[in-house]
Amino acid sequence: MRIKDMVSRINQLTGQGLYRVDELLPYLDDCIDAINEDLAVQLPTVTAVYEDDFSYTKDENPDDYAEKNENNNYTRIPDSFLRNYLCYEVSWQVLRDEDEAVEVYAARADHADKWRKKLISTFSDFVLDTTESVLVNKDALDNKKKDPRDDTALGYYNPYGINLPDE
Repeated sequence: MRIKDMVSRINQLTGQGLYRVDELLPYLDDCIDAINEDLAVQLPTVTAVYEDDFSYTKDENPDDYAEKNENNNYTRIPDSFLRNYLCYEVSWQVLRDEDEAVEVYAARADHADKWRKKLISTFSDFVLDTTESVLVNKDALDNKKKDPRDDTALGYYNPYGINLPDE
């Protein structure tokens, strides 16, 4: 999504249409910083893309970027997340900073939060582990043959101390 399209979308969402790119860049960068922290990645800020001061990926052509150009394209995040998270997040923060009533920006904040959670769930590398046992050292099948009642022989720590039935 081009930076000028993000600015246009934010202006549309705020209902005022008065904000310039230089006024919105700090807000956009804060959103990218939050994404970097949430996902433990190093995405370039929108300011870096705007100023053409970032390292290109193999899919990004340096000839498509110019210094301080609103036509520079932010390609590291899919457009749907830029439209629905980044733009909504910035719009409600701008409205908050302009001392608008909470009722004015609350729906935008909720929308942004839903898409932030969706972004994290889509792109995070975290896997929720719900097992109640933790593998200690060796392969459980080899150790189970030795003594099925001994938790340590299983290769697992049994935090509840539940005895296994004799086999």
